Amino acid sequence: MAEGKLVLTPALALGLFFIYRYRFLTIAQFAKASGLSARHVEAVLPAYERQGIVGAFGNVTIPGHGKTPKVYFLKRKGYELLRMESGIPEELIGSYSEVHQEATWSPVMYHRLRLLDVLIALEIQVRERPHLSLVKTFVEYRRVKRENRIARETTDFVGAEEIPENRIIPDGAFVMENVETGRRALFFIRPVAKVALTAGSRPRRMLEWRA
Repeated sequence: MAEGKLVLTPALALGLFFIYRYRFLTIAQFAKASGLSARHVEAVLPAYERQGIVGAFGNVTIPGHGKTPKVYFLKRKGYELLRMESGIPEELIGSYSEVHQEATWSPVMYHRLRLLDVLIALEIQVRERPHLSLVKTFVEYRRVKRENRIARETTDFVGAEEIPENRIIPDGAFVMENVETGRRALFFIRPVAKVALTAGSRPRRMLEWRA
């Protein structure tokens, strides 16, 4: 990509959309989500970084473990580009949310990147099946405001009382719809919880998306 020239193709817009949806992606994940070659993405994302469209963290050497992956996130300029020029409906993009970099890298990032591998693979598979629609995805590292407090997006409760004994925090979750029948189902990705999920357990918050 020539320096100073901003190029946004539909495939690149799709990749930026998935960066924003999941907060951050590696070059390999961006390539899979957008359908572009990794070699092309390796040229585009660093150019976008220099133009202030994306930021990045990682790419640091940890003694005994080698170099960590470089992970890209969308900056305000990139969000405005996505909103104004991509053709993606604004209701799908949502409002801007800044990525806070508390640390250059943390041990949990490896696990989160594996979770993103699963979700990107899911997105691609659903895209190839017109009768299916991915209604909503949830990831534990995304924070949301609930009743004047900040919580992990996947935090839910399987009982009427919102107490620690009823709390579950899956790594990820998603709601899928069969558009031909109108039926929806909620799925968990590797639940990590203090309570066991049974056949009668009903996580109340996420099930609202199944209605």
